Amino acid sequence: MSPSASSLRLVAIPLLLALVAARADDAAPVPAAIATRWAEIGHLAAPAERAAAYDALIAELDALATASPDSAEPLAWKGIVLASAARAGGGLAALDRAKSARDLLLQAVHRDGHTLNGAVYAALGQLYYRAPRWPLGFGDPDKAVEYFRQALEIDPESIDANYFLADWLAAHGDVHQALIHARKALAAPTRPALALADRARRTETETLLANIEERLADAEQKQRHGGFWDSAVVRAFR
Repeated sequence: MSPSASSLRLVAIPLLLALVAARADDAAPVPAAIATRWAEIGHLAAPAERAAAYDALIAELDALATASPDSAEPLAWKGIVLASAARAGGGLAALDRAKSARDLLLQAVHRDGHTLNGAVYAALGQLYYRAPRWPLGFGDPDKAVEYFRQALEIDPESIDANYFLADWLAAHGDVHQALIHARKALAAPTRPALALADRARRTETETLLANIEERLADAEQKQRHGGFWDSAVVRAFR
């Protein structure tokens, strides 16, 4: 696979992360308005306008990071926005931006692993899950699932971490556990500052859940029919 194809694989995924249990307190290092604006860019802005809008948001987060140099929040949010900007910009630069996003999220974790109610781990997991593997990228599905589980240890109701883990489990054949986490994602409460993002995530979860339920129904039907014919063969040769 060429570097160009790998980069396109990275940025072709749906809006990378609808992640954060945003704070309602505008005195926080990153006001809730940042979360709302980020969600609006991803879901309402015209595709041609998204790259510039994300860049403006990143510049604002740089200023917030300067104003709160010891806070993990601005770093975490900048990583999340940068990941979205990678998707919006596309091309070979997408992978470089994804790597920068990963580095910022890791810095945020180093400062405070509970920042954004653990959503920083879900963000890291999704980057490691979707990025191309070495030597072109840093993708690592095993590391991804570790991050998803860390996110859920901090916030078991997280719509995003439950969805990402359900998607990972379904892709790796554990449809029963995938079903549990997909249902948890659908039951998660809506976050006021991220209502747009949560609505989109629920739509994705409904699609995933329907696929999981179909796979389980097919497996049950095959098991039932297989059991019937196995019994019939045993009886015929008695």
